[in-house]
Amino acid sequence: MDEETAPELIRLADGHQVVSVKLADRVPAWDPDYYAADIVISSDFVNARLRILVTLEDLDHWSGALGRIETDELRAANGDALTVDWPPAGNDGYLRFHRG
Repeated sequence: MDEETAPELIRLADGHQVVSVKLADRVPAWDPDYYAADIVISSDFVNARLRILVTLEDLDHWSGALGRIETDELRAANGDALTVDWPPAGNDGYLRFHRG
């Protein structure tokens, strides 16, 4: 799959910087459950790409996290900022989303 047609699972952009997660292939990379994806960071001073493997469970986790973020359900009882790791921390690479 080429860069132009790769579906984006996540895209955060401010006009000058972009962080995205793009599906690298539409068929599983290894077992039936693992799909190759790239975390892509682009800005005026750096461009980087990190290959990760995601599962359908990871996608469900992200969907659930978005719902909890929207309802502020993940905010700590003491008022601390919300933090979500996707895919869950401990995998090869992950993104940490922090909402103050």
